[in-house]
Amino acid sequence: IGTNITIHGSVNAPEIEIYGEADQDEVLIDVGYPQDAFTGHARVFGDAEEDLITVNRLHTRSASLDLDGEGGTDTYVVNTRGGSTDYLIYVFDTGTDAGTDTLTVYGTDDPDDFLLRASRNDYPGGLAFVASLHGEPVSDVERINYNKDLEGLTLETLGGDDRVTLDDNWTFTTIRGGTGDDTFQVGQIFETDRDAAAGLGPLDVMETTLTTRGYLTNGVSYDTTIEGNEGNDAFTVFRNKAALDLSGGTGDDLFLVRAFALEGSTDTGDYGEKRTDLVSYVINGTITISGGEGDDHVEVLGTEFADPVVVTDQGVFGMGLTVQYEEVERLDVDTAEGDDELYVMSTSALVETHLFAGLGSDRIGVAGDAPGVVSQGGIRPAEPGTHTTDAIAGPLFVDGMGGTGTAGVGALVMLPGETDESSQDGTVQAYTGTGAGGATDTMTVLTTALQTVALSLGLPNVSDLAARRYTLQVSAGAGRGRFWRITGVTDNGDGTSDVTLQNPTVPAPEWGLPAGGSQFRVTKLSPNFFEAEGERVDFASVFNDASVSDDTGTLTASRLSGLGMGSDTVIASRRLPGGITYHDLEVLDVTLGSGGDTFFVEGTTKREDFQVWTLLHTGAGDDVVTVSLGADTDGRFALDTGSGDDTVDASFSSLPLVIFGGTGKDSTVGGVRHDILFGDQGRVDFTNAQGAVVTRLGTALPTAQSTVESAAASSLVDGSAAFPVENGGLSGLRVVIVEGTGAGQSRLISSNTATELILAEAWDVVPDGTSRYRVAGVPRDQTDGTFRDPAQILVLDPDVGGDDVIRSSFGDDLVYGGAGHDAVKGGPGTDTIYGGSGDDILEAGWGAGDRLYGEAGQDVLYGSDDGADT
Repeated sequence: IGTNITIHGSVNAPEIEIYGEADQDEVLIDVGYPQDAFTGHARVFGDAEEDLITVNRLHTRSASLDLDGEGGTDTYVVNTRGGSTDYLIYVFDTGTDAGTDTLTVYGTDDPDDFLLRASRNDYPGGLAFVASLHGEPVSDVERINYNKDLEGLTLETLGGDDRVTLDDNWTFTTIRGGTGDDTFQVGQIFETDRDAAAGLGPLDVMETTLTTRGYLTNGVSYDTTIEGNEGNDAFTVFRNKAALDLSGGTGDDLFLVRAFALEGSTDTGDYGEKRTDLVSYVINGTITISGGEGDDHVEVLGTEFADPVVVTDQGVFGMGLTVQYEEVERLDVDTAEGDDELYVMSTSALVETHLFAGLGSDRIGVAGDAPGVVSQGGIRPAEPGTHTTDAIAGPLFVDGMGGTGTAGVGALVMLPGETDESSQDGTVQAYTGTGAGGATDTMTVLTTALQTVALSLGLPNVSDLAARRYTLQVSAGAGRGRFWRITGVTDNGDGTSDVTLQNPTVPAPEWGLPAGGSQFRVTKLSPNFFEAEGERVDFASVFNDASVSDDTGTLTASRLSGLGMGSDTVIASRRLPGGITYHDLEVLDVTLGSGGDTFFVEGTTKREDFQVWTLLHTGAGDDVVTVSLGADTDGRFALDTGSGDDTVDASFSSLPLVIFGGTGKDSTVGGVRHDILFGDQGRVDFTNAQGAVVTRLGTALPTAQSTVESAAASSLVDGSAAFPVENGGLSGLRVVIVEGTGAGQSRLISSNTATELILAEAWDVVPDGTSRYRVAGVPRDQTDGTFRDPAQILVLDPDVGGDDVIRSSFGDDLVYGGAGHDAVKGGPGTDTIYGGSGDDILEAGWGAGDRLYGEAGQDVLYGSDDGADT
């Protein structure tokens, strides 16, 4: 039959015990405070069967209320009161049978602030809780403790703009936001560990993971579901050890998922080379996001290091993350600082996808292959791409910079008496500056404080803090969390020193400015925060090389469209361009397929202060390319039509062009400036003062990689190799030791034989038989920003090619007919024309001072009467 027990009036006693019977009991504690009160240590026991114990709007109490349903499947319900209420409830179910015990906590219709935590120690050495926090700073807490005997926890926040913070849990958890614009934070990052030194009691110390940015809590250790429901809700995930399901419900919801790297991570090798394998990520459980109704936005934020990330039409993988999404309208992937690698395999037709490469020299690949990346469960295997751009079904936006960066770590939610004060190295005496991105500020501190820091770090001089790129961070007071790179120290001679500080390129928006009395400490944060993005090279490659259809595409200075990609569309009432919209790229490299493609080049990206390149490879097939570029409006452009009988019309281009006809029977019309035109295969190299190839256009050498046989101070030998020696061989390229002894070293090749590389400078560590090397036939970045003329122009495979027709049009052009029986006609301007092999017809056109070189074959050369032709 069971027992119904209801407490409405006042009950006052040092000890209160309430017992149910062996059947299904219902116990309700609903005291009408303040006219009534329920005081004293109270315990409620349910005995056997399925009991329901409800605590409704309990008032402030000094003694605890202990709930124990005992045997059977028991349900606990706590309706919080809000306001300035402070009490402690224990839900410790001692039933040993197979019952499923659950706790449901309800908020109020006012804004609630909930905190969920669990101890690093098992019960009874630790416990878990859900608490409603009151005050700013927090002074009162409605706290419900539980142990691992609970099988489920549900939090219903109800109305109001609620905040829920999760640092850890001990049971399967469901959180529902109800109405209002709610905020959910899963995992927090602290400057100090969460232990007794931080003001936590012995039962509340938490497990954390030390990252490069601080101590990261677990977020959730048991599978958790969070539902935003009505309102414009915000979800932020720093850590989830267990699976996490996020559902936005109705409203325009924002989901932010952030990656972190473990302390000790770096992306810089022993020899200054950038590497991704030195970064150790915090591994998270799978995150599943369902946006629901409304205009929902997912943002995935990387670390300050070189992050490899894979993006598909259903998920984002890498950096320790597995993020799956559906029913969202926008996806942002912000890899922030570092030389990042983004691999876009596909995009959804229902989602606008934005890539923000942030600071550093970043690589973006679209529809190409993806390497293995660190994800949930370890390494997500490498994945071959489709190499067809029809996988880009939805709008894709690529920004070589952009994004918010990772300098900030957000505000903290803590218990009363809890602190987060790291060790202090000194006190700010004065501060001058704006805190603007990349700007220089000045801080005055005591000289003895800097000397103490230098001594503790083993530095001989205070100036070494700048020389070794240490950072300074405000650890307490105004400006807490802000940091800079130390760039100089000046002793003022009065016991103080001025520290010259460089702000991060992208400061955190939540940072304030320090003032006299703020505390600081010296740290060693990544130099990537301070990168000068304008000096870096962002390189995007678009792969349509597996397409066999006759595709049509158009390239402008900010957009690549067609090629089977999705067309213009409307998402969440926003009119969006189809294809790929791009900004702030230094190199764009597009490769087409084997069909008979039609392609229009109407614009290329340009920077006045930096040499940028757009490269187009049309591949096999009989392609038709129209180039219309302006010398004043567009950046440098090179075209390689590959095999097939191609037609190129650049007659309306005033930008100097580099065009390679490839191996087919091509028809090429140059532009009106100083073009370099090849009927067949060729190569154009741009080199720096050291002779290193900076940009290589046309036919490149294949990558050479194998095992070192032997090496000397300035050489490398591979007796099984067949290094190319014609046309300068490998000179100007770089050999990199990728494995074994000396891994990470890179050296410029000055010359080579078939088996030996002669280097321009000596090794730091001489490679040996354990070492593997690689020589790429094309420079990684293809530009260093310097504007320069070609250093070497070569015709390659002069006996391979078709019967080409080339008209150089206006300008002082350089034309190579190559193999086959070519017909080459100059135009106005002083042209230099080489016929190559085959029976060629070379016509100077009507410019003065043309030079015609028939070369091999029975050639016919026509001068003009406009000048002294040769």
